[in-house]
Amino acid sequence: MKKLLRRVKRIADKVFGTKADEFFWRFRHIIHDRTWAESYVSREALEHSHRKFLFQVIERHAPLGKVLEIGCASAPNLIILSQKFPETEFQGIDISENAISVGKKYVKEHNIPNISLKAGNADSIKNFPDKSFDVVFTDAMLIYIGPEKIKEVLKEIIRISKKSVILVEWLSEKRQAYIADHWSYNWHLLFEELGVSDTRITRFSDESWQGEWAKRGCIVEVSLK
Repeated sequence: MKKLLRRVKRIADKVFGTKADEFFWRFRHIIHDRTWAESYVSREALEHSHRKFLFQVIERHAPLGKVLEIGCASAPNLIILSQKFPETEFQGIDISENAISVGKKYVKEHNIPNISLKAGNADSIKNFPDKSFDVVFTDAMLIYIGPEKIKEVLKEIIRISKKSVILVEWLSEKRQAYIADHWSYNWHLLFEELGVSDTRITRFSDESWQGEWAKRGCIVEVSLK
C-alpha cells in the first residue's frame, strides 16, 4: 500500500505540482495516517535531535519579539521554543486543520500563553505586513513546494521577515531536483536571484538526522540586516 501511495504521489507531484502535496497534507489524517499530528507532539518527536541545531541557529538572532513558523504541523518546534523564549510571541501556520487542532489542544492543556496557531498554506503569508516577524522559519516544509511556486514563496518569506530567514530543508547542487518524493534546491542561487547574498548553509550529520535527511538535509540561515 505504501509503495502504491508513493507511486501515486510521484505522478501527482509532476502533474499538479505543489497542489498535490497540499492536498495530501490537508487530508493526511484521513487518507494515510490518522494519528500523525498527535505523534508530532510525542516526547520522542519533541526530543528529535535535529531540533537542537535548529534552535541554536534561531538563538543567534535573539532578542526575538515575534517569530513565525510556516508549516508548523502540531507545533513541536514552537512548544520547545516557547520555553526557551517565554517573552517571545510565536505564531504558526499549517495547511492541516487537524494538526492545528491538535497543536491548540496541547498548548491549552499545557498552559502555553505565547503560541498562537492558525490553519493556512504558504499563500496565506501574503496577509502579513512587511517585516512582521524578527525570524521566519520552516522545518521540512519547502520540500513540498514545487519549482513553479518556490520563488514566489521565498519572496514573501523575505518580505515579512525583519532579521532573518531560517530553513530546514533539502539541498541540491543543481538549481532544483526531485529526489525521494521531495524537492531540493540550490538555496544560494535562489536567494541570490531574489537579491539576498548573505546566505549560510550547514549540512546535517548522521548524528543529528538519519536516512535521506543525513544525505540532503541542511539549515539555511539568511541574514536580512
